[in-house]
Amino acid sequence: KMRSESSDSMMTDYQILPNFRIRTIPVFGALPAIFGMACAAHVVTHLAGKTFDPEPVLRMQKKQFETQLDRLRDREDARGSQSSSVAVDVEDIVYLVKDVWHARSARAQTPLQSKGMWRNTSGLCLTRWDPSRPACLDNLVLLTLDEADEHDAQVWGTMNSSTTHENGLKALVMREPGFASSVEGKFMRVRQDFQLANIRLSL
Repeated sequence: KMRSESSDSMMTDYQILPNFRIRTIPVFGALPAIFGMACAAHVVTHLAGKTFDPEPVLRMQKKQFETQLDRLRDREDARGSQSSSVAVDVEDIVYLVKDVWHARSARAQTPLQSKGMWRNTSGLCLTRWDPSRPACLDNLVLLTLDEADEHDAQVWGTMNSSTTHENGLKALVMREPGFASSVEGKFMRVRQDFQLANIRLSL
């Protein structure tokens, strides 16, 4: 009994707070280290002029990405054979949906709207940002189904001509400069990751 009391008194010497569980003490070393590494990564990438875009830990099933690819193909096929153009595969879809858009609509990219590790993408689809360019890695934006339909109606217009497409996209950029800048920032990261040619919309 005396040995037990002595052991308990020694254990309490290591408590940071009164009645604090001893076994949780190792956590206090790991958490500041992780936080410090995140801060250091932000500073280093800022000095190097590279985009710092932390990737969330998401759990998604392969079927979700395959569904997104099928939806993109269906949307492109609906445009007709002359306008349809899909230049991505399922691996590209995984990168776009998970790493670039974080399985959220491009209009809902704030961390406050995060829904945990599991993401439901049943109401989302990819569509072209710039209709004058093909459906490629740096030209696909993730939106809700209604947002995608509205976006297509705005940038594609009623006439199938590149001039109408360009004017429609320019009008969107002028109307929502903050949203357009956010989307172009995502595309800039894609171009850096894949060393693609830098394509900017001339305003």
